Amino acid sequence: MSKLDELINKLCPDGVQFLKIGDVFDVVTDYTAAGSFADIAKNVKYKNEEDYALLLRTTDIKSNFEKGKFIYIDEHAYEYLWRVHLDKESLILPNIGNCGEIYYLTPDMIPYKRAALAPNAILVRSSSTNMRYLFHVLQTKKYLDQLAKITSPVGQTKFNKTEFKALKIPVPPMDVQREIVRILDSFTELTAELTAELTAREQQYNFYRDKIIGSIECLEVKLNEIAEIYDGTHQTPEYKTEGIPFISVENINNIYSSKKYVSAAAFEKYKIKPQIDDVFMTRIGSIGKCAVMTKSCDLAYYVSLALIRPNISRILPEYLKYYIESMYGKIELAKRTLTHAVPIKINKDEIGKITIKLPTIEKQKEIVCLLSRFDDITNSIVMGLPAEIEARQKQYEYYRDKLLTFKELKA
Repeated sequence: MSKLDELINKLCPDGVQFLKIGDVFDVVTDYTAAGSFADIAKNVKYKNEEDYALLLRTTDIKSNFEKGKFIYIDEHAYEYLWRVHLDKESLILPNIGNCGEIYYLTPDMIPYKRAALAPNAILVRSSSTNMRYLFHVLQTKKYLDQLAKITSPVGQTKFNKTEFKALKIPVPPMDVQREIVRILDSFTELTAELTAELTAREQQYNFYRDKIIGSIECLEVKLNEIAEIYDGTHQTPEYKTEGIPFISVENINNIYSSKKYVSAAAFEKYKIKPQIDDVFMTRIGSIGKCAVMTKSCDLAYYVSLALIRPNISRILPEYLKYYIESMYGKIELAKRTLTHAVPIKINKDEIGKITIKLPTIEKQKEIVCLLSRFDDITNSIVMGLPAEIEARQKQYEYYRDKLLTFKELKA
């Protein structure tokens, strides 16, 4: 019998309490708890230059605090946002877009002395329950199934704090929590080590990509001189169980993987339908991530994506993708990004104003060939790391859901 089995048999043989999240956490709050939108706009000004405190977004945490992309606030704004100071052990849950993700955060993990949580996420803390235990519980299938029932799938997925606090989770005795954390953290630590190695490889790729693009000496043009720029529907889509796949920021890493659909009649209203060689680019939240349309198929897309249709006699779509995602493309986008908007975004017409280095088509082919080889080395399953990370993650998920399945204690 394992140590965990012994603890369960000793401390909770008849089952464990299932408590409402609002009763487990002492703190359930967010950025908008500071006041009305008008009051927040008056008191909180976003700054791109380093200032008194960091305004931390979930994209910052997800990117492992990649430097050069931070948003800052002054001392007044920081004090005004006192409810969401990240000065203690916390869990952060996006509640607009990427619902279901969760981040564990301690002050020593943040690369800045002071930080406050940005919009579109909920901050939760508990003094009575192990926070690492809660981190694992809030990733289980049973919890995510509950979350899905209160999450609106329209546009960007979202849920509200009130309904979130009513969800129930199992809360066993503290010794049981600690043992579960010990077991599950051993899986996450190994995954983190593998992910860190993959991140290092990706950083190496980004370095060479930027070095190659930076060495180009050629004509520079505005993007709107060599491409047409469109955006997706602004209408709230009515999702179907089948039909035309619908994509948004959430699908940018694999635009053919969407599980959301719209009717053929709704898609027919699209004036601009995607075609091979089009480039999708995220224009809300995490801006500048691209995907090239390589298949002849119908895809419906949301306003969070821009569709860039390059003049392929002048610029290759793959070269355009690499350029926009490079340091030089990011700098150009940053100049025109509305950092004060919630969420942060770039207007469609501003995308066309970014400057692009435009070498000859033959030179572009050479660059694409070289960078695609680097890309393959970084991401290929053959190289082992992504496959190993996926295997370890599945192993963690299996044991997590198994260990966190409890019989409910009858009242």
